[in-house]
Amino acid sequence: MTSRPGLTRNTSASDSTARVLLSPVPRLRPLAAGIRAACIPAGLLFVLGTTTSLAGPEGGKVVGGEGNINKPDANTTNIQQQSHNMAIDWNSYNLNKNETVNYRQPSSTAHALNRIYDQNPSQIHGAINANGRVTLVNPNGIFFSPTASVNVGALTAAGHDVSVEDFMNGRMKFRAPEGQSAGAVINQGLLQAATGGSINLIGGSVRNEGLIIASAGQVNLVAGDQVTMDFDGDGLVRFAIDKEVIENAEGVDSAISNTGEISADGGTVILSGRAAQNVFSHVVNNEGVIRAGRIENQGGKIVLAGTGGSQSSVINTGTLDASAGDATSDGGTVEITGDTIEQQGVIKADSTGGDGGTIKLVAEDTNIISGDAVMSATSSPLPVGEGQGEGDEDDSSSPLPLGEGQGEGGKGGSVHVLGDKVALLDASTIDVSGELGGGEVLIGGDFQGKPVPERYQERLRIRTPAGPMSVATPPSRLMP
Repeated sequence: MTSRPGLTRNTSASDSTARVLLSPVPRLRPLAAGIRAACIPAGLLFVLGTTTSLAGPEGGKVVGGEGNINKPDANTTNIQQQSHNMAIDWNSYNLNKNETVNYRQPSSTAHALNRIYDQNPSQIHGAINANGRVTLVNPNGIFFSPTASVNVGALTAAGHDVSVEDFMNGRMKFRAPEGQSAGAVINQGLLQAATGGSINLIGGSVRNEGLIIASAGQVNLVAGDQVTMDFDGDGLVRFAIDKEVIENAEGVDSAISNTGEISADGGTVILSGRAAQNVFSHVVNNEGVIRAGRIENQGGKIVLAGTGGSQSSVINTGTLDASAGDATSDGGTVEITGDTIEQQGVIKADSTGGDGGTIKLVAEDTNIISGDAVMSATSSPLPVGEGQGEGDEDDSSSPLPLGEGQGEGGKGGSVHVLGDKVALLDASTIDVSGELGGGEVLIGGDFQGKPVPERYQERLRIRTPAGPMSVATPPSRLMP
């Protein structure tokens, strides 16, 4: 729907404003707290207040690879894995808040598949520890409560099934049971991967209301009825959604929802979903905080991608922050793609020592920037002394002298807002200012590029106070 060759560029050394309007489009608003609370799937409601009846994982049997399971006491389950890949079938896999499962694996890349044959969702209120990769699959869903604590090399939790044959041969194909959609996966606790590891939540719907941490690694929230996951040679996780979600059995508003916090400094965060049209109001909905700071010019990427949704494919009312995490890195990258996009929140890809990063919002149909939305890809040095503390001159661990190691700033980054129809409304702000020069802003996406008429140049603030930038504003379906 977009065509870059037709863009017209205007150079300006001062602040400029522009407003692009289109035919009336339904305004989208964040979910009310009451509605959000009511969206817990009916099958998971019973988990609240019933943890005393849980008795740890039960009925475990090794069905692939080699290993053993033992319970040294009533609250602990130890799993000793002897082969690189091991598969276990469980009758149930639940943990009370005082219960723990420990996986002792031969290496950090060793992988334990846990297939759970329970008629109910798995309830994790306790702790799971592992030095390698752990995968939990339950087609009826998985729930991590606020007391859950998971510390593993890498975790995958899915509302699907995986065949033992596929797993033992290095193929991770997640499939929903015949005739139904995949189960829901909900996190309200703490899920933490080892440095460079990953946290992957896959289901017919996925919700994070807790804290997910994967430093220098990956966090992936994926919605689809059939999903393929691959580990490449560097251990990075790649997903392909092979079949869209066709049923919203839990009646939730969004296929993927984040109202909590996701942190992957030096790494990547991806929220990606495909759903049949009108099955969900939104496919990807971020109301929380997602951070993937760029460290030593590594990582720093956030991707929100959605297909389907009756109101929007992707909506952001929270914070997406891929700014540099040190004084020498460039800003990172934030990419949002979908049929219809609504951006009302904060998106940042700033830097204090390198160049500003990249922000791209690319809609197949409609792109709406409204409310107090902020998109910032700036480059500016920290004020002298900021972040510095008191220290002993003879102590090698003491802070740097004031004004040193703080970066000198670079050029502003780029912000692209593209689509067949684009609306820039209310008090939205785009900032690509840079200490050594402004960056680039592309707005529009129609095949024909031309300046925005003066009557639309009202409220959108494009700031480039440090120097010239390139502004391309080919309007799409402007109201006369």
